[in-house]
Amino acid sequence: MLQAKYVISAIPPTLCLKINFNPGLPPLRNQLISRVPMGSVIKCMVYYKEAFWRKKDYCGSMIIEDEEAPIGLTLDDTKPDGTVPAIMGYSVF
Repeated sequence: MLQAKYVISAIPPTLCLKINFNPGLPPLRNQLISRVPMGSVIKCMVYYKEAFWRKKDYCGSMIIEDEEAPIGLTLDDTKPDGTVPAIMGYSVF
C-alpha cells in the first residue's frame, strides 16, 4: 500500500478502475471512465547520435495526412539540455 497527498496518473483512464483508492473516487467519475473506450495509439521513439534536424533549422515535427502511413505525427523529444536526441512518433490504428 502506498500513501500520497497528491498523485499524477499518466495511464489510460480505464486502467484507473483497477486501482483501489482510499477514499474511493467519485462514483460518477468511475461510471464515465468505464464507458470511455481506450484509444488506439502507439508511441514510438527513435534515438539518434545527434539532432541533425536542428542543424538544418528544422523542428522535428511532422504531420502525415496519408491514411496508409504507419506514423501520423512526429515530435522532437530531445531532452531540454540537448542530450539524448530523439524523435517521437505516434501511430494511430
